[in-house]
Amino acid sequence: MNTAALSAYRQNSIDTASPARLIVMLYDGLVSAIDKAAAALATSPGDIELAHRELTRCQDIVLELMQSLNHDAGDMAVRLATLYEYCHHQLVRANASKDMSHAEPVRSIFVDLRDAWIEITESATSERVSA
Repeated sequence: MNTAALSAYRQNSIDTASPARLIVMLYDGLVSAIDKAAAALATSPGDIELAHRELTRCQDIVLELMQSLNHDAGDMAVRLATLYEYCHHQLVRANASKDMSHAEPVRSIFVDLRDAWIEITESATSERVSA
């Protein structure tokens, strides 16, 4: 598949995704970027430029998630904001030190969040179908 077609496909996937699916896509992107940064630093010599780019991408995703929170939604939004702030801080530390041990807990958190969002989305979809 050529680059232009792939780019158009990705953009269409984003444009047509539900809000819940967009969150899952952001979580997937963050986990993927952490994995790429870790792989870049695991090479000898480490690819510091690639690791920096991927960790910066992670930070940008977390900032986007923080900005998208509806703070009128109550306690859950406050808890997510606190969790996102912690994750952002850890990603900044990982990027500054090029020490992926700071990013490992962030990866784990976002895998768990992703799984929860998928479960919630599937549950809501099956409830609508059976109603």
